[in-house]
This record gives sequence, C-alpha cells and structure tokens, in this order.
Amino acid sequence: LAAVDWSGTAAIFDVTSPESPRRVATLLNHEQQQLGKLLWDIEFSPDGQYVAAAGQGGVWVWRGEERVAVPTADAAVNVQFTPDSRRHAWRFQVKGDIGVWNMESSLAEPLQKRLSVSGTFAFVGNLRLLTVEGRNESDATPILRLTDLQSGEATIREWDRVPNLVREIEFGNGFALTPDESWLALSGANVTLWDLQSGKLIVVLPPEATPTNTIDLSPDHSQLAVGLTDGTVVVWHLP
Repeated sequence: LAAVDWSGTAAIFDVTSPESPRRVATLLNHEQQQLGKLLWDIEFSPDGQYVAAAGQGGVWVWRGEERVAVPTADAAVNVQFTPDSRRHAWRFQVKGDIGVWNMESSLAEPLQKRLSVSGTFAFVGNLRLLTVEGRNESDATPILRLTDLQSGEATIREWDRVPNLVREIEFGNGFALTPDESWLALSGANVTLWDLQSGKLIVVLPPEATPTNTIDLSPDHSQLAVGLTDGTVVVWHLP
C-alpha cells in the first residue's frame, strides 16, 4: 500500500497483516519537502514496478526506493498509469492541462492537441483518457469525453437521463471506473452508478453516502467504497 499525507510524507506499507501494518519504505518525509509541503496523490503502476507521487513541487517516480524520474516540477495532481504501465499522466494544478510521461523513453510525450480538464480523469485502455465534464447551461446534463492521445480526436457520449437530484455533479471531482470499463460511479450531490456502454443510470445511493472525498468500484462490480469528508469509509454492496 502506497500512501501520502498532507504533511508531505510518502511511504509504502506492508498490509499483509491488517492488524499491524508495517512501513517498509519512506519515499519522502515531511522534513524534506522536495515535492512541496503538500502531497496530493500517489499511484502504483499496474505491473507493480513503479510508484508516482504528485504534490506542490511536481511529480516524482520511484522504482523501489530509487527515484527514477522527475516528469515535472510544477504543482500537479491526479497521477494515473496506463494499464500496460508504459505511460503515466497527471493534471497540472494551475493550468488544468494533462501531462504524459513515457516510462520507456523517460521523456515527456507531447499531445497532438492541448487537453485541459477541470478535475479527475482516467485511462480507458492505453491511449484514451476519460473525463466527465459539465456545460455552461445550468440545466444541461453532464457529458463523457473520451480523447485519443495519439490523434487528439475526442468522442462525446451523452447520458440516457439524469434525474434532478443528480444534476449537481461535482464534475471530475470524483469518479471510478471498473477495469472492464463497463460501469462508472460518479460523486456529486448524490453518488450514482452508470452503465458506461448504454449511458443508463443503474442506482442512486441515499443521501448518507455524501459528501465524499473519493470513491472506488471493486473489479467484480459487487461493491462500491466511499470515503466521506468526515473521515469515514463505507462499503456499499451493489445490486
């Protein structure tokens, strides 16, 4: 388990024994602050070889306890690896642009078109980015945007329907995608679950499931974990 906190510490823990987790590596401590006083995100690559952290001082990548790359020195959030672990991306905190780093060449990978998002994003496959976006009209439904990193082409998919209680989605602030890319959970005024292929609404969680800081879906579609703003973690069993 890799974890960061707001004091500027990044560490890896052995949680084989949940009752007594053991810190096995300290990547950064709060006195070093090379990534800034605040760290916002940390992510293992799917192959388990790398871990990347983002904070006020940019993005760092480690292999084990050895730092192997510094993709940017600008404040960044939302680190994401591709499923094949060959690339990882982040969002620049100030500009909102997406940056991509190629792990094989150890170089930044230029995008065909500038890609800017307001919040969280996720990789769909190895070359497409998924974002959830709002519109200027207050009564319009949100949209899904899939952007191909190589061509820069974007595909927009609209929802089948969005009940009024779901319209106040905190666009991009929190969503989770199952590994098979079939279900999408969104965080907003309510936590909602969608069939990504058809755009149909599956379920709306009750009000006590909000407000949230983060959400995640289990790979087998059976559970949805919700991290509430009061520090509580709740696991919902899905229909």
